[in-house]
Formats: sequence, C-alpha cells, structure tokens
Amino acid sequence: MMALFVLLAAFQSSLIHDWQYVQTQQPDTILSVNEQIIRECHDAWTSQDKFLHFSVSTALSGFSYYYLVSRSDTENRTARLYSLSLGAFAGLAKEIYDSRTRGCFSWKDIVWDGVGLTVAFLMFMR
Repeated sequence: MMALFVLLAAFQSSLIHDWQYVQTQQPDTILSVNEQIIRECHDAWTSQDKFLHFSVSTALSGFSYYYLVSRSDTENRTARLYSLSLGAFAGLAKEIYDSRTRGCFSWKDIVWDGVGLTVAFLMFMR
C-alpha cells in the first residue's frame, strides 16, 4: 500500500512539475499523426521529469510483477509480460497526456521509460 502512495505522489509531483514548465519548452518539429498536430519538445536528457519517468516505470513494473507472482500465483512469463506492458502503457499514456496539455511530445521521456523497464526486468524479473 505504501508503494502505491509513493507512485501517486511521484505522478502528482510530475504533473505539478509539468504545469510549471508549460511555457518554457519550445517545440522543435511538428509531426502529423492521425490528423492531430503533435509538437516534439525541446528538453534536456536529464531533469526531474526524466527521473520520475525512470523511477515510476521501474517501480510500477517491479511491484506489479511481485504482486502477480507472489500474490496471485501467475506464471513467471505471463507476469513479466503484464508487468512490462503496464509500465510501458503508463509511460506512453503520460506522454499522450503531456502532448494534449503541454502541446508537445517528448521522445526522451519514452526513452527513460524504456530504461526504467529494462532496469525493472534486470532487477526483479530474472
């Protein structure tokens, strides 16, 4: 239960952080996807937002894997698939939310989500 509160606090902190920097990030390019305009953000590779993407995807995948294997007796292979998919979906959903509220989509955030998923796999699922 404590882990859920930590994840929610990190997500809330990320939303507040993103709201504060709405005006500071300038779009680099414009990509047309499904008749919507998505601007790619010009952001740094290291920031608080990147750390939150990394840590939330790692924690979400790790804790969900632990729950599936130990509490619900799910097979290891299935638990890996569900846990990594949950972490990837959460990161992608956050970027889609950012693209609609801030007006830009950060591929660097997606990369940090992937790094977090890799760390979760290596730490918890091997």
